[in-house]
Amino acid sequence: MAFMALFGWVFIPIIILALFFSAITSALLWMTAHSLLVNLLAALLAAGNLLAALGLLRLRKRWKREGRKGPWLLLLAALWEFGAVAFFTLYLIIQPLRFLPENFGVPFTVEDACYGEWEVTAFRYRTPGCVQTEEEIAAWIGVRLTYSPECFTAAGETYLLDEDEPYTVHTVRRESDVRIPETLGQASFEALGIEGRRIRRVTAQTQESTEGRRPLGQDLFFLNDGTVLIYRKGAFFEIKRVE
Repeated sequence: MAFMALFGWVFIPIIILALFFSAITSALLWMTAHSLLVNLLAALLAAGNLLAALGLLRLRKRWKREGRKGPWLLLLAALWEFGAVAFFTLYLIIQPLRFLPENFGVPFTVEDACYGEWEVTAFRYRTPGCVQTEEEIAAWIGVRLTYSPECFTAAGETYLLDEDEPYTVHTVRRESDVRIPETLGQASFEALGIEGRRIRRVTAQTQESTEGRRPLGQDLFFLNDGTVLIYRKGAFFEIKRVE
């Protein structure tokens, strides 16, 4: 109670910020879901501001001819309207909503992100410490993986997971590279073709130790563009969910 009395005020700005970001996220999600309507509104606003700017310039010209005071205020107002026209025009040209990452605003959960059946579809990168041959790497393409609350299966082998914490989720930042514990696996974001500053890594926590023999798919990397990578003995692969 004493702690809350002394430091409870700290939570007030945190709550306000959380509500602010929640409102921004909700607005962006609505705009993404109604992009055609948003584009139409942007076009109408651009046209309306253009007409307003031209009207202000015409009014300014008449005021100057009549010798009235304040034409410079009309000029500033017209420039403001032209700025609004430029803003909405750039929005229509650039279409910034398309740069929002996939599943923007959707909370990341292991259940939604991992559970189900996956298939290895492509080879992505081979680390300098990789001991697999080209033939061994190619053999992983087409292999199926399955993730569930109790276990995960890869290449026909099933691994039971820790009952208390079957999966752990961590954020991997660009400056720290992508590292796999207890192996030679390490790759930079550039080497893996990852854009952005961070990705999510999910690790299946097996009941039996996998030190030195980390199985295919025990580590999953969720990229911002919706791509999912897995790791096996120095090689990174792309996987796709089986519909």
